Amino acid sequence: MAKRKNPPGLQQRHRTWYYVRKVPRDLRARFSSKGSKPLLKVVVSLETQNVREAQAKRDELDGHWTRQFERARAGAPLSGADIAEAKREVYLSALDHMEAQARAGLAPKAEPQEPPDGSELEPRADEIAALSIAHELYGEALEEGDYSMALADLAAIERRLRVKIEPDTDTYRQLADAILVANMEAFAARMKIVRGLPVEIPAPLPAIVRPVIRDAVAFSVAADAFLAEMQRDPATRLTDSSRRQYAKAFRLFGEYIHNGPLVAVDRKAASSFLDTIARLDPTWGQHQKSRDLPLSELLKKFGQGEGQLSNAALNHYVSALKSLFDWARKRGDFERDNPFAEQSRKAGDDKWQPYTMAELATLLDAIPAGSTMRWVTLVGLFSGMRLEEICQLRTSDVKNEAGVWFFDILKAKTEAGIRRVPVHSKLIAVGILDLAEGQGQLWPELKPSGRDNKLSVDFSKRFGRMRRNAEIERKGLAFHSLRKNFTTALDQAGVAQADAAVLLGHARGFSFDRYSGGPGLQRLRDVVERVSYPALINHLHIE
Repeated sequence: MAKRKNPPGLQQRHRTWYYVRKVPRDLRARFSSKGSKPLLKVVVSLETQNVREAQAKRDELDGHWTRQFERARAGAPLSGADIAEAKREVYLSALDHMEAQARAGLAPKAEPQEPPDGSELEPRADEIAALSIAHELYGEALEEGDYSMALADLAAIERRLRVKIEPDTDTYRQLADAILVANMEAFAARMKIVRGLPVEIPAPLPAIVRPVIRDAVAFSVAADAFLAEMQRDPATRLTDSSRRQYAKAFRLFGEYIHNGPLVAVDRKAASSFLDTIARLDPTWGQHQKSRDLPLSELLKKFGQGEGQLSNAALNHYVSALKSLFDWARKRGDFERDNPFAEQSRKAGDDKWQPYTMAELATLLDAIPAGSTMRWVTLVGLFSGMRLEEICQLRTSDVKNEAGVWFFDILKAKTEAGIRRVPVHSKLIAVGILDLAEGQGQLWPELKPSGRDNKLSVDFSKRFGRMRRNAEIERKGLAFHSLRKNFTTALDQAGVAQADAAVLLGHARGFSFDRYSGGPGLQRLRDVVERVSYPALINHLHIE
């Protein structure tokens, strides 16, 4: 049987498609591969096993590399796409600067002209007049070819892109014109904002990765190596959910920069990427097949509505990508400052709120006595354990050492989560130890479900329905709120943060974690016993 030919520009290796294109012979010396040797061909993993998706990505990369080769032949320091992105940056920077001035009470003002019909001046007319004058000045400079007002932005762009643009060249004039137009558009947009009119912010262009880079490691190669390293040691291995979050962040960013070299990523590419994915609907990951869609399709399908990712969600992407670049810097694959450092967005307060005592009383009264839901709820309230930590408990995880009963948590979200939590006397009083006399799961009715086959997925949904049926619907409440109640009780009892961190499965800080074996079970039991809910004593049904 004849071997099937690969589509033009594509090769399949271990089922994954790669984009392959020969570098023109006359340009090979201008492009370098690892080891500073002339680059003979471009090879980029398309990170897909679907041939149609690979062909679409190939066409996009073909256009990109055609422009790069044309630029290299012409000796032009910037492409049209470079100039378009620079224009957008100047526009946004000017808008941000004017907004900051206004917030500081420093917005420029000028004497407004009286309306010809004798009507009253519009609100903030003096600010609008100053913006109009600035708009006219930049328009005049553009018309006369006077680039003095663009010099500061020109110099900043040269520094960022590490290029030198000679005056009196076509590239210089095109970039300077773009800067002047960007400022004019920014002043016009600011006038709309002052008047309370909507302004459409231009979408970021795909990040442009400059190809003439020596000893470069492709982003996807670095990301794969990082994940492999993180999973190598069982003690530091990422949880399944964390690994998926990292992989998702790496996939989207890799597509955003067309899997360019790691060393080509700068702070602007990082911030522009975050601006781009911020447009995605918060529920995009819940849609079937969304995980297989390329970023461009995700933006078309989920980036056009009113819903946007929260800053807290964006910070998960920042954390994953910052970790990757920190790791690459330690290995010598990335020499500059981490482009994702200080990119975190200001997030609101923790969305989870503790229950009030009245809400807890209603909650406990609504849950049938002896049910798994009641047991799991009581354990959460008196141990502060995470829901999945409770649901995965087996009878063998309820242990006794030197007279102290404790939950032995062997699998957790973080390394600090592997811990021993003493069983509160109230749980012993309601019969928790009787449940532990059998074998297997402590709560055998719980079945794995969801993407990770977690025991807590279905329980969490049932708990939410039960809570709403009990008319406890205040924003910020969930099962996790019980952990907030436990933390609040520890704080009110004056428990030291280091002891609380041990019980909750949080890192205690460098000194404690590195040099301390942790407080003993006897002391931890005393700490747990300081958690008290006097208002609930008649709702616990202690016999």
